[in-house]
Amino acid sequence: MSDAPTPLTYRQWLWTALAWDGCMPLLAASSRLVLAFVLDDRRLATLLAVVFIPPATALLRAHRAKRQLERTVGWASAWRQILLAIAISILILFEALVAILLNGMGNVGAWLVAAALYLVYLFLVVLALWPAAVDRS
Repeated sequence: MSDAPTPLTYRQWLWTALAWDGCMPLLAASSRLVLAFVLDDRRLATLLAVVFIPPATALLRAHRAKRQLERTVGWASAWRQILLAIAISILILFEALVAILLNGMGNVGAWLVAAALYLVYLFLVVLALWPAAVDRS
């Protein structure tokens, strides 16, 4: 058995990036609406969506990123880890902001900031996991 990483094709890599990193933040950000429906308590749903969901999603994303890096390049260089750390921090901000905005506390400008945070997150994750940028030892 070899410890060498299994290279992903660009199609597999793009599908993973768009499916996982594109959908997961949107699903987590919409948790405020789902929790409000399930719990039938708007305040509690907002509290959980702002306080619990972003860190839980960040931990899930960090775990998944470690597995993706191991599969793609075998190990994570410092620049990949830094990019992912920044991306996950932006993910937390995005999810908390959307939870607050879904509570009716915001305007169009705030939604544009949320959209920009989402796009920056997606860009950083895609860049950090890009298989063509294989690290050199």
